[in-house]
Amino acid sequence: TTFTLDGSQHALHPEGSVPAFTMSPAGLVAPAGGRSPLPESLRALLRPAAMMAPDLGVIIEAMLVAEGFVRARELAAKVRRFYELIGTLLSQQPQYEWGLRSVRSALEHAGRARLAEPMQSETGLVMRVLRDLGLPKIVNADQSIFMGLLADLFPDTFHS
Repeated sequence: TTFTLDGSQHALHPEGSVPAFTMSPAGLVAPAGGRSPLPESLRALLRPAAMMAPDLGVIIEAMLVAEGFVRARELAAKVRRFYELIGTLLSQQPQYEWGLRSVRSALEHAGRARLAEPMQSETGLVMRVLRDLGLPKIVNADQSIFMGLLADLFPDTFHS
């Protein structure tokens, strides 16, 4: 098997592997998130590759389907919008993490809640999980914004 990289053909050994390193752009030149920068001697051996941000909506929908949600597409749009808005509207706090790790955790909790309460509304379960997992992290100044977003996105199921 061969592949083309930068216009050159390369053979791929069937028993070989290609190591991959992922780093935040800040981590390339200065410590980021408690990590040390990559030594220049090692950086010289690596070839950079550009990556795109994942489509959060598709990931959320797939995870909801995997958890057994029938209304996965509708709920995915609400969850995606919720995370987009809280990431931009809330203040910057060290305990806030609204990325894929947080989304995944919330959706796994929603799946467990769905199994525990199969007769409960899917929309209500998702809204409750987002509220219950997010609210303990929220500082007082951001609570009204957080709860307002939930009320706006889940108007038929929101009860404060």
